[in-house]
Amino acid sequence: MNLNGSVYLALPLILATSISLLLARDWKWNAVAYSLQCLGSFWLILPSLPIGLAAVELVVGWVAGVVLISAQSRREEAEAPFLSMQVFRGVAAGMGAILVVSILPGIAAVLPVRIDILGGGLLLIVMGLLMMGMGRIIVRTFFGLLTLVTGFNVIYAALESSLLVIGLRVSITLGLAFVGVYLTLSGPAERGNE
Repeated sequence: MNLNGSVYLALPLILATSISLLLARDWKWNAVAYSLQCLGSFWLILPSLPIGLAAVELVVGWVAGVVLISAQSRREEAEAPFLSMQVFRGVAAGMGAILVVSILPGIAAVLPVRIDILGGGLLLIVMGLLMMGMGRIIVRTFFGLLTLVTGFNVIYAALESSLLVIGLRVSITLGLAFVGVYLTLSGPAERGNE
């Protein structure tokens, strides 16, 4: 499958969904953004892996998102809608994108990965770090962690296409989602008993 030019179309999708995950407060928007982010990462992984293995990564990402969203929809926690917080997150996302563009040539000289795939993976890693650092709700923090792992998966899929390594990455993604659900559903109750 020849996808040389079309992978560049996944980069704006990944950027938009990452910013949406960073800024959106409603769990329904987070669900849509994360599912589209998984689709963008599938698009980036597709030139590196056979379509069946890339589809496994896509489906596991969607399952992990559904598992996290099911826990969040039961809790119905929402962050306070402060405009200054949203502006700060938007500025941080812009600075993260500028950081990725500035470090991309140096990392591309070290890793034998196509620059568009590497850029998408690094963008996911940086945005995941931002989501993890700025999330006050456990589910949002775990969406950041899953975004970071997805960025690592995109880069590592271009380096190694072993079936066992793909299985390990998939099990890590699902394991993180289940840990996120456990912490979401049991965290405040345990804190209230202290």
